[in-house]
Amino acid sequence: MWPHWSNMLSAGGWALVAGAVATIVALYVLKLRRRTLEVPSSLLWRRSIADLRANALWQRLRPNTLLWLQLLALALAALALARPYWIGPASSARRTIFLIDDSASMSATDVRPSRLDEAKRIVGQRIDALSAESVAMIVAFADDARLMISFTGDRPALHAALAQVAPTSRRTSLAQALRVAQGLARRARTTDAKDGEQDPVELVIASDGNFGDIDEEVLTGLVPELVRIATPQPDNRAIVAVGSSAVSGSREQRRVSCRVANFGPKVASPEVSLLADGMLVDAAQLEMPPGDSRVQVFDIANRRPCVLELRLDGDDALAVDDRAWLTLDAPRPLRVLLVTSGNRPLELALASEPEGRQIELRRESPEFLKTDTYAELAASGNLDLVIYDRCQPKDMPAANTMSIGELPADDRWQAKPKVVAPPIIDTDAGHPLMHLLDLSDVLIVEATPLVPPAGGAWLVDSQAGPLAAIAPRQAWQDLVLGFALVDEQGVGTNWPLKPSFPVFVFNLLDYFGGSTDSLVPSELRPGDVAVLQLADSSETTRVRRPGGGASTLESSGAGRLRFPQLEELGAYSVSQGERLLGRFAVNLADPHESDLRPAKVASLAGGVKLSDRNAWQFGRREIWKLLAAAALAILLGEWYIYVRRAFV
Repeated sequence: MWPHWSNMLSAGGWALVAGAVATIVALYVLKLRRRTLEVPSSLLWRRSIADLRANALWQRLRPNTLLWLQLLALALAALALARPYWIGPASSARRTIFLIDDSASMSATDVRPSRLDEAKRIVGQRIDALSAESVAMIVAFADDARLMISFTGDRPALHAALAQVAPTSRRTSLAQALRVAQGLARRARTTDAKDGEQDPVELVIASDGNFGDIDEEVLTGLVPELVRIATPQPDNRAIVAVGSSAVSGSREQRRVSCRVANFGPKVASPEVSLLADGMLVDAAQLEMPPGDSRVQVFDIANRRPCVLELRLDGDDALAVDDRAWLTLDAPRPLRVLLVTSGNRPLELALASEPEGRQIELRRESPEFLKTDTYAELAASGNLDLVIYDRCQPKDMPAANTMSIGELPADDRWQAKPKVVAPPIIDTDAGHPLMHLLDLSDVLIVEATPLVPPAGGAWLVDSQAGPLAAIAPRQAWQDLVLGFALVDEQGVGTNWPLKPSFPVFVFNLLDYFGGSTDSLVPSELRPGDVAVLQLADSSETTRVRRPGGGASTLESSGAGRLRFPQLEELGAYSVSQGERLLGRFAVNLADPHESDLRPAKVASLAGGVKLSDRNAWQFGRREIWKLLAAAALAILLGEWYIYVRRAFV
């Protein structure tokens, strides 16, 4: 960008500058005219001979260091008086917080070299544009927030902290980062000396913008600005769900399934490959229009133990969602606790063990929830699934749960007013719990539409709202049915009389029983904590990561160990000494994170919107002080050279 000029000299002033240039040059081309004088010998006058060789007024201009230094100093001084400046990004905020999104989607390469690299470049420019009195801090966020550097005016320190922001495979959640930013801003906000009001803190969010609505309260005292880094139509295909189950009627076969989604703008023909312990087992070609998703199923020999890997070929914008893993170990019995005052259809369905699955079923009445025995069992982590039929515990257990006709003991779940005879209008056929289910003939007497917490998903929908939903809770999952299977009169729905009901129970046991094929109780995502179910945790336990590193876990006799360092995608192995105990997998498998298409600008309560721009307010950036300092330095150098020559 060419500089602009703010001229401080008039035409007469520039004429004086030109005269000064001419005067300096003239001093170097003038010759002294001396009087002729006869002397007996010139031996003692050698130093004067050079000035007497010619008698003309002017001499030829010869290269001279002092001349060029004097002309350069004069030129810089003239430029300083012209006051050149550039129009560039500038910030007048006294305090700025930079929130940098380093979630999985920011590794996308639709913006070269990646979205995260571009975000860091833009934030680096903004740091350089801060005024001398401004301070800034940097916070990196994905599903959590990490303070990289607190408020400081040290530009090199800010750039060093910015360089430490690295890509992760985690999901995006802006809410936690905003709460951290507001807390830091509240403690550090300055007071305006003129009117006594607190200065607002500028909040710059460098992200692709794929996050949900934001609570306006967390932005109190902040001036938010979204710098969205994404192309309009990125090309990406992803594995968004994986699962495995025994093939009905066969102990020798196992079914591996995955859901592939095409988030790109064009028709795609990706190839899905299945590998077992690194060896190719099967492959299939898919034909997918834009925005479509397909389920691919592979039936393979029931190998145990092994690591299964699904790969999606093709060149797209995001690589981390093109692979997924499943681990198969020797299964153990599925431990289920059923708490009910009486539910004959459900008890019969649970007693009918699916092929290849052993179930340890314990039935208790709702009064059992008040005993110390239940409290110890719920906290032990030795249960795979707890079913609460029309009852609710005081606290949620360390296990997966299914609540029937009641909300979980978790205030994140909400419900709408009850409705009578709500018709089922849709089911999530892609979820493993809804596999092969047709609920079009199911009638419900009364139901409570559900409002699942953030991260939850509906499974059965009606015109009044979801009637069945599932949501994660730490390392576990909670399934909720908004209607009772049986009520006080014995009838809550005709579902137990339909063929789809035993299929659902089999899906339920297979879905939550998947943890019995591994050491962990549920699917794991980057950033989760793995709760390892061990028969004996008193020995030293080592966990080897997919990249080759290993960690040693502290011994415990409780049968459960926690491993929180889940950042890498892939298969982890757990061993004690030379004995391999089993493996577990960490996958991204998140359709929201893989959908790289720019979402609408996140809105706030009251309809206020964040700005969506890739540039900041512009301002003048003058450099006349630097030019004047350079001119002074050159004059000092010229003086030093002259003194040295005169001394010699």
